Amino acid sequence: MATIHLDDYVSAGYYITKQITRTDWHSTELLSDRFLSVSHCIADIAPIVYWANSQKDFDTFGIELTPELQEWCSDQFDKTIGFPDVIYHLQTARDFIARFIPQKDDLFLLGAGLHKDFIEPFLLVEPTLRMGVQDEGQRGLAHIIGQRSPLPEGEILGYEVVCSDFGDINHSWLCNGLEKDGWERFQIRPNQHGFIETYAEAKTLTEFIMTDPAIYGEPGFYMPLLIIKYPLEQTL
Repeated sequence: MATIHLDDYVSAGYYITKQITRTDWHSTELLSDRFLSVSHCIADIAPIVYWANSQKDFDTFGIELTPELQEWCSDQFDKTIGFPDVIYHLQTARDFIARFIPQKDDLFLLGAGLHKDFIEPFLLVEPTLRMGVQDEGQRGLAHIIGQRSPLPEGEILGYEVVCSDFGDINHSWLCNGLEKDGWERFQIRPNQHGFIETYAEAKTLTEFIMTDPAIYGEPGFYMPLLIIKYPLEQTL
């Protein structure tokens, strides 16, 4: 993997998730049996905003919807967490895991970083992505990117090209089997985690999808996110 300078990126939030089992529409030649994503469309993302999720979302992570969790969410909302399930600080994510997720098997804590090339384009278009949405408040993704917070060092896994259609991370390039297009057109192959190895490759794929998102992906704004894995607990 090419040298990555974290100073070139700002935080796009932290996400608690599990591995995805490859489905029938994914390429068996290009994708591992299990891979990762921060997309709500194909990945299970731990629910932190209790009114924005179903009971099934909580059950997936063994989270009990207790008065303690509801109080925590109300206290932290728009401070350290944002709609729908964006965590603003690494330590907040670790605190949530320790307090509310009893089963930590197959649990991943991922941080997402947005390259400085895409910060202003995203913030400029983000309000238009929410047109027609009932709640017009700022989404968590726009808030954390707008803060331009630095990314802590961790295990770099690669890049995921994602789509924001209502101001959230809703889709991934893997939602529509674009790993096949990536390979056939540009010889871009997902690594063992399901991510793209370099920023240059991720940017190339992003620009290709954005030539016509309705054909190559989902309507919305596409951007490459640097994905970093962090330990579930702080290490000395």
